[in-house]
Amino acid sequence: MSEKNLYSTYNLSFRDYLNQVFMTMGLGLLISALSSLICNKLFAILPLQIIPTIFLVAIVFELIVALVFSTKLMDMSKTTAWFCYIFYSILTGVTLSFVLEIYTASSAFMAFVSTIILFVCMAIIGHTTKADLSKLGPLLSVGLISIIISSLVNAFIFHSQVFDMIICYVGIIVFLGLIAYDVRKLRDLYNHGLNDDILAEKLMVYGAFQLYLDFINLFLRLLQVFGKRRD
Repeated sequence: MSEKNLYSTYNLSFRDYLNQVFMTMGLGLLISALSSLICNKLFAILPLQIIPTIFLVAIVFELIVALVFSTKLMDMSKTTAWFCYIFYSILTGVTLSFVLEIYTASSAFMAFVSTIILFVCMAIIGHTTKADLSKLGPLLSVGLISIIISSLVNAFIFHSQVFDMIICYVGIIVFLGLIAYDVRKLRDLYNHGLNDDILAEKLMVYGAFQLYLDFINLFLRLLQVFGKRRD
């Protein structure tokens, strides 16, 4: 059987396509959870001196993989697309293991449940609304870039907890909007890959990757705003 026939969208409805996207997103979240649990066990036996280095290396590789995935998607094979997604999910689990050590297990669980509820609500809005959400794209992109720049400036210059909290609240609003926007954009990805099965699979994985990022970032900001720190 040829590679092209392994994944076919010719007879795949958009509803089935959505199911595949969300299942792939769920796979990424599961991989991150397992990666985080494994890292917690490993960090308990590793020398403390090398743990910060592992965290920094994971963040750097996250940025590299995300950049390559976003800019080289059309040139890479579908196997490489899957590798980028799975590898990024593993790296995110590594970085999450550090973050989750700061907060109590109960507050992390509540933040996770809250993220699921908000994600589902915004996904439904994005899927069912008749409004043209494409106009939100540039605005959300500006908001996301502003959050990144503001976070870096605050981390290295101001060190203000109040400003950091403001950035978190803005981030929650931006990522809620991105969830609806990215779910709505799945229709375009589906249509774009209708005549090319390999392209369709890559776009499906990339669509799941975008929603995965929205989910993780929303979770982190909810955790930062409402999470209870360990004593």
